[in-house]
Amino acid sequence: AEYMGFKQDNMEKEEKKEKPLMGTCVVTDKPFSRLTTEPNFDRIRPKQVLQDALAELQCKLKENRVTYEHVSDRLRSIRQDLMIQRIQDEFTIEVYEVHARLALINKDISQFHQCISQLEELYELFPKRSIAEFKAYLLLYLGFHYFYSELNVALKGIPKLLRKEKCIIPVSYTHLRAHETLRYLVCRLLLEKK
Repeated sequence: AEYMGFKQDNMEKEEKKEKPLMGTCVVTDKPFSRLTTEPNFDRIRPKQVLQDALAELQCKLKENRVTYEHVSDRLRSIRQDLMIQRIQDEFTIEVYEVHARLALINKDISQFHQCISQLEELYELFPKRSIAEFKAYLLLYLGFHYFYSELNVALKGIPKLLRKEKCIIPVSYTHLRAHETLRYLVCRLLLEKK
């Protein structure tokens, strides 16, 4: 059958693409596995289960019952389920913020970079969120990796109101480079403002 020049089959396929996807898995502790085929929604967790999974992970982490590697793996799994279902909301931001903080603390730059990249996009969708903390992390990350042109762009993109936040204060490149060591960038942001 045709409708306005389009075959009915094509219209149904397009409608299926637009419908929200929802998983049916109820397991909270699910390891990350890279998808190599179409997702099986029996293995994808709906948002409520993902919220329970995050709360459970945070509880285990507080009680020191899990390693960072375990938590990172489970957070990647949560992020994957969110992405497959196209869930982009405050909870999604919370998941990425939790993972970004933990990745930074545990020097997992790869996961930090993935999280901070997604957070930049999510903050554009939800501008009311306070983004100062993660903008500051991004600036440190860019400075640490000598991405000075990206750092310039990021600095120019900080709104004036955000510049007044305590976690973002002016620091020169010279200041950043003066406090490098072989293993760490010790940025003296806590020094008195110049």
